[in-house]
Amino acid sequence: MDLRDGEGLEIWDGWNLILGSQKVARDREDLLKQAHASGKRIWIVFDGPEESVRTSGKVRVSYTGGAGAHRADRL
Repeated sequence: MDLRDGEGLEIWDGWNLILGSQKVARDREDLLKQAHASGKRIWIVFDGPEESVRTSGKVRVSYTGGAGAHRADRL
């Protein structure tokens, strides 16, 4: 994901925003919809057993791969 000079990047912990105490999304689809609608460059990181990355427009979605707690937090 290329950033232009002065352009910000927000990093979101996906599962915290869906399952955390202050939920902002119902599910992954809802979270992605919100990210795209924001018009900002956003990188959403999810814990997941298979490592992967995909980018669509200004939104990048990563799955950490591996096992154990707090993988997205470490990333």
